[in-house]
Amino acid sequence: WVLARAAAIWDTNDQPYRMVGTYVDITERKRVEQALQENEALLSAIFEVTKIGLCITDELGRFVRVNPAYCQLFGYTQEELMGNHFTTVLPPDHHDSAIKLHQAFLQEEPQIDSEGEWHIQDKAGRTLVISFTMGLLIQKTTGQRFRVTTITDMTKRKHDAEERNRLFNLSVDMQSIIGFDVQFKEINAAWERTLGWTKAELMAISPMAFVHPEDREASY
Repeated sequence: WVLARAAAIWDTNDQPYRMVGTYVDITERKRVEQALQENEALLSAIFEVTKIGLCITDELGRFVRVNPAYCQLFGYTQEELMGNHFTTVLPPDHHDSAIKLHQAFLQEEPQIDSEGEWHIQDKAGRTLVISFTMGLLIQKTTGQRFRVTTITDMTKRKHDAEERNRLFNLSVDMQSIIGFDVQFKEINAAWERTLGWTKAELMAISPMAFVHPEDREASY
């Protein structure tokens, strides 16, 4: 790649009689520009195809970019979200606290958690449980601040965990969770009903105390 610059020299009769110019090798610059364009295209493609919901909001809380996974989770089209405030996807009673959180995060207040769980509301009015992470993006040329948020739908996982806990606690069989340190992590109510000790008393006892001495070595 060569950058050419040229200019004509005119005589007293306003006739061009000579051309002067320069040639500069810009091959390396073009390679860098092409690499940057390819990287930007790759990042944009990742943004679009990832199954994790992604959104970028500006200092005023307006959506400046959302990916398909984000739109699908909330039931909105990209056109319905772009330019609108992010509280569009939150239950009304969460709006004030979410706006304060957004502002505090952009101001880099240290007590703000950058990950956790939220209750959100999709377009159909259903409440969903999502896990989120937040990152701060500062544009170098203008200093403008953006919040980059990732979300993952945890609703089904939460429901399944609650159902497992319900069955665990309602079971008539003695069920327990034991850690690698061979200590109780959780026991269900059947232990108290069957053995007559309180949960606190049982949790303080080693599970191996309930194993016959002849079977203890094989139980490790």
